[in-house]
Amino acid sequence: MLDTHVHGLKRLALGLLLAALCAARAGAADSADSALQRARLDQLDAINRVRAAAGAPPVRLDPAASEFATLRARQAAEHAYRGHWNLDGYPPWMHWGLLGGMDHINENTHAAWARTTGAPPGPGICDMDDPAMIAAAMKKGLDAFMAEGPGGGHHDNVLDPSHTHAGLGFHCVARADGDTVEYQLRYYEEFVDRYIAFDPVERNAAPGDTVTVTGRVLAPDTGLFAAVVYHAPFPTPMTPEQLNAKSSYLDYTETQAADLWPWDIAFDPETQSFSVPLKLEREGVYYVQLYIKSGVRDISYKTRGRASTRGLPCAGGVVFSVGRTLAAPGKQQSK
Repeated sequence: MLDTHVHGLKRLALGLLLAALCAARAGAADSADSALQRARLDQLDAINRVRAAAGAPPVRLDPAASEFATLRARQAAEHAYRGHWNLDGYPPWMHWGLLGGMDHINENTHAAWARTTGAPPGPGICDMDDPAMIAAAMKKGLDAFMAEGPGGGHHDNVLDPSHTHAGLGFHCVARADGDTVEYQLRYYEEFVDRYIAFDPVERNAAPGDTVTVTGRVLAPDTGLFAAVVYHAPFPTPMTPEQLNAKSSYLDYTETQAADLWPWDIAFDPETQSFSVPLKLEREGVYYVQLYIKSGVRDISYKTRGRASTRGLPCAGGVVFSVGRTLAAPGKQQSK
């Protein structure tokens, strides 16, 4: 969940996200035989090889998360910035959530750039129709992540056994200034933790509103264990220079607004469906992390007791905008 620099989201909600992002690409959506999609499949194989070597289960390629990753990579390449925020000031969890994503995600990013002078631009440096070029650039990003070794944020994110899916995005641009050509290449990984089938929920609310997050835990004999609610002020736009001065991001905010434990949650062990009511007190952005735990019969949904999320997978990341309807993030920068 750091950024590296080298000199070099029931499934209706996910469908809406994918449709919105595809539309933002103005008819240039990926198809199964596109160069980018072929490179994604090669990269997925590489990721699953290193995961297997570490004893982690394989991840599946997720179309919505891949479109999201590509949107973020394209914006970063087109505006020559790197890292985990975009020009709207959204970190990945906020960007994904405001677009409708509800699964929990963790992001890796890799940035590379190059410059040639006095020669025609080389087609091998930046050719979005060349799956081999894209795959090679993606592989360089993965190699950089794994070179960090245990304890490195990217390395550990790639190998995290709680991940179930991955979204992979890449984009490069070439800009000519006289006989000088500058290339910006960006690779984004969005690792998804999909353990819940969420019901659609309205993401915009007024201060004081109560919203209810509902859904069903997918894994057998597993229950919803906790909801941790964070609050952040509305983001402010950032310049590329400001973005380039930032590094890692936190998967939470400085203000924890609430935490709900099993005795605060309505959960049906037979259907594994749940209902979590949330009071959104003030303006800003709320980020709700949901945690699951195996062994439903051992979870105390009736009696208060000691509880902790330590060691439990984060199975959801639901975002609400309170007091303001935020624009679809990033569309204004998309081409």
